Amino acid sequence: MERIVWGMIHTILLFLSLTLSGRATSSSDTVVLLIDFQHDFASTQGAWPADSTLSAQAIASASALVQHARARGWPVVRTANAFSPWDPGNLFRRHAAVRGTPGARWVMQDTLPNEPLFTKTGSNAFGSDSLSEWFENHPGSTIWIAGFFAEGCALSTAEGARKRGHRVLSAPELVASTDSTRWRKGWQCLRRNGVEGAEVPFKKH
Repeated sequence: MERIVWGMIHTILLFLSLTLSGRATSSSDTVVLLIDFQHDFASTQGAWPADSTLSAQAIASASALVQHARARGWPVVRTANAFSPWDPGNLFRRHAAVRGTPGARWVMQDTLPNEPLFTKTGSNAFGSDSLSEWFENHPGSTIWIAGFFAEGCALSTAEGARKRGHRVLSAPELVASTDSTRWRKGWQCLRRNGVEGAEVPFKKH
């Protein structure tokens, strides 16, 4: 009789474990987060341009990642700077990505209008209340990060994501900087802050 009771208890505990595990898995997914693919950073004619080779590489690699994500039903989310014209910090940012200017325009052509675009005024995209609220519906998700700049907004956003319990993936070719030295240091900082290096799925060569 005792064995039967313990067997029933074990069965119940196993069922609860599998049920809770299933719920945890279902609430977790993968999201692609694109950061600041804007004219002033991604274009050589921009106010604060990334290195042209690094920029082209980031755009091509992110485009491949986006196509891979859509094929698997992963959400693609965009964040972009929209600085006030009266923000004193514009002096240090070369007046890049000021709200309503051509330089703030989104330039990555592979994204779609229905893919959410959240504006921000700081380096950490999770400083945007609307983006943080969006991710409340994707708890524990794995986030692929791509964008500008490796040592700036990409790093700050990755740190913000990690603090919220997300696993963060990226690759050197998914981020860009104004020069190769900053790019290398930025990638090293990303790795030191818990970003996992991964191969870009189905990257176009």
